Amino acid sequence: MAAGAAVSLIAAGIQTVRSLRVRWIWEFDRNGVYHLVQTLGVLLFGLGFRADEGKQDAMTLERIAAELAQEVEGLRFGPPVAHVYNPLAYAWEPHRRYLQRYGLLPGKSCCWA
Repeated sequence: MAAGAAVSLIAAGIQTVRSLRVRWIWEFDRNGVYHLVQTLGVLLFGLGFRADEGKQDAMTLERIAAELAQEVEGLRFGPPVAHVYNPLAYAWEPHRRYLQRYGLLPGKSCCWA
């Protein structure tokens, strides 16, 4: 979103230059250049909002995984089980990064049983 704001400020500065003319396929006066740059700013704003939404969803996945890790930590097993490893505990950091990176990508559903 910061990039969208910066580009919008640049567009506002372009609007103040009285004698600006740019030829790129067509000839644009300062108002035309302003609108081209402002369009880019609006697109960057939109991408920023989408990225923020994704961060919130990733945080939800992290919260769910953290709750699961706490719940399974309390599980106890009798013989013949001697050792139990909880990857959500000892490998939490790589798992968190995995959720942030891949948890929101579109894909097929998978159920492991």
